[in-house]
Amino acid sequence: MASKLKKKAIVFGLSSDMVFAVASVIQDIKSSNSGLSYDIVIYHDGISSSDYKALQKLYPVKLKRYSLPMNTLGFNQNTLDRFSLMVFSKYECFKLLNIYDAVLWLDYDIVIKKNIEELFSFDESHFKIIRAGNNSKVEVQLHYPIEEYDMEAQAVCASTFALSADLTDFNSIYEFCIDSLGKYANALNYGEQAIIDFAIQEFNINIEWLDENKYSCHPKNYKYSNSASILHAYGYPKFWNGINNVQFDRNYNQWLELGGTPYQRNSFNKINRKIRSRINILINKLRNIVKNF
Repeated sequence: MASKLKKKAIVFGLSSDMVFAVASVIQDIKSSNSGLSYDIVIYHDGISSSDYKALQKLYPVKLKRYSLPMNTLGFNQNTLDRFSLMVFSKYECFKLLNIYDAVLWLDYDIVIKKNIEELFSFDESHFKIIRAGNNSKVEVQLHYPIEEYDMEAQAVCASTFALSADLTDFNSIYEFCIDSLGKYANALNYGEQAIIDFAIQEFNINIEWLDENKYSCHPKNYKYSNSASILHAYGYPKFWNGINNVQFDRNYNQWLELGGTPYQRNSFNKINRKIRSRINILINKLRNIVKNF
């Protein structure tokens, strides 16, 4: 059912060492979407008070502390090494439809060049998302096939997606994503995305495919980068460690002037994530030894 509040939200999820990156995107939203009113919701794993104050100077953001609703022992270790657990906060967008009429998720390794209001316009579909690169199939998102679902179906890229509160069963979709995460954690190859693939099939969701050249164009894709609305520095390097972009640099300098935490090349969060991953590997090995003893 649709919300009565008639509000729209732009949502991010990030670890505390990436606040500078989302601050840049917020500045883009302000400059390219002047006069439009959104709530900006940030799921995080612990943002410092100084960074919170700096963010509030940019925009009255809403912070939500996020933790995975399960332990990570069942996860594929390759996934834990490559992805922050904050990618799974994307599922919270379905729950936010209880509050907002429309929700837009954006990854933070982007530069917004143009107005993106059209992402909040919905026709027959109430779920807009990007196709996975090279028209990849669901099987690519996994370490091994899951028999319950069509592995040959088109896979999603969840870097940018938009939801309308007219989406049927959005609360059930949220619960499905959480339950499926626990069930299939060890099979996941590309973080959170396969679970969204499964949800699309499970609930027979009518998808509107967004143009990746417009809403997820790599800055080195020179054929489309000048006309794109969103540049997405997927993979490596990023705008802050190798890809030069005047707009990002200007935003980053403004963030520093506000007293925000700068980019840390070897962040504690990334090191800590790898340490936790290695510990989980040892625990799983010990469990197998005890089980077979």
